[in-house]
Amino acid sequence: MIEVNFHAEASAEIEATMGFYDSRLEGLGLKFLIAVESQIERIAEFPNSGYGIDQGLQKVVVFGFPSSIIYRHAEDHVLLLAVAHDYRRPGYWLGRSQ
Repeated sequence: MIEVNFHAEASAEIEATMGFYDSRLEGLGLKFLIAVESQIERIAEFPNSGYGIDQGLQKVVVFGFPSSIIYRHAEDHVLLLAVAHDYRRPGYWLGRSQ
């Protein structure tokens, strides 16, 4: 397994999205977190398994939610750039990839 690092804003997005889902339905935020963690484990084990997108970035879908994890695979680690809603503000995270 490869080391997974988080961009600070990606961590904040996870927390904010969990809060949003919990405000809608008690426990839904935890289900979101579990789905995100499951995909992060997959990324750590198979870092090249994501769908290729712009500028060498990859993404995986968060199952059961309209979100994707955007990341860059370097030689010895993965950097998670965003946990982004699939339909809101497309590409807002592109500046994080620099």
